[in-house]
Amino acid sequence: MDIKLLLLVVMYQKNLIKNNMESEKENANMKRVSAVNAPGGKIVAYSFVCPGCGYKHTPYIEEGYGPKWGFNGSEELPTFTPSILFRTGDKNGPIVCHSFVTDGRIQFLTDSTHKLAGQTVDLNII
Repeated sequence: MDIKLLLLVVMYQKNLIKNNMESEKENANMKRVSAVNAPGGKIVAYSFVCPGCGYKHTPYIEEGYGPKWGFNGSEELPTFTPSILFRTGDKNGPIVCHSFVTDGRIQFLTDSTHKLAGQTVDLNII
């Protein structure tokens, strides 16, 4: 291989890596969940619109509001524990959305009834 061509290939690969790293850094600085405040301003939960079922999920992080989830404190790359199980229904029947949210990504479990069941995707940036 010609040395000039080899240098071009190496430069191109370095540029791709640099752009990918910059893109990941930018995404890490963008919120994926919204704070939910109680009267008085205390944050009691975080919410996001689920990319799988399309409904808003609101895991509570404080006592006294129903089930409580652990939260890593990051609005940009949130993690909630344990899994989030959302159930509702419409004229087409029951809707189940069951997922783990880890580091800004949502892993849909196979008991979910939407098209992303069994897949893992990024939470939407808000």
